[in-house]
Amino acid sequence: MSERLPLILVVSQEPLFKKRAAEFFLADGYAVQTAETGMRAIATVIDQGAEAVLIQSGLVGLSVYDTALIIKKLDPRVRVIIVLDDEKDLQIEETKQVDFFEYFLEPLNLRTISELLRGNRA
Repeated sequence: MSERLPLILVVSQEPLFKKRAAEFFLADGYAVQTAETGMRAIATVIDQGAEAVLIQSGLVGLSVYDTALIIKKLDPRVRVIIVLDDEKDLQIEETKQVDFFEYFLEPLNLRTISELLRGNRA
């Protein structure tokens, strides 16, 4: 019986972002799922679980922060990483007490995120 690969869920409205992240993490030894909306991301976490969820800002519908909060409530072990376009996005949500998420600004270095995740699994 083969060991199940850790799952990374990539959530974004941008097909190129999802494609680039999925290809990188697949080559890096992860299983990858993608989603375009927060609701789809939440459903994936409920159905399949996830080691990490990488969410790019700019989701339509449920906000990035609301999606992240719901995922953390469903499973506090899931690593939620939010990718922001710029620092002003951080200031908009300061009152939501979301300091337990990790933030990265564009342009995104996927290698850095992979090293961060592998460091937690070691």
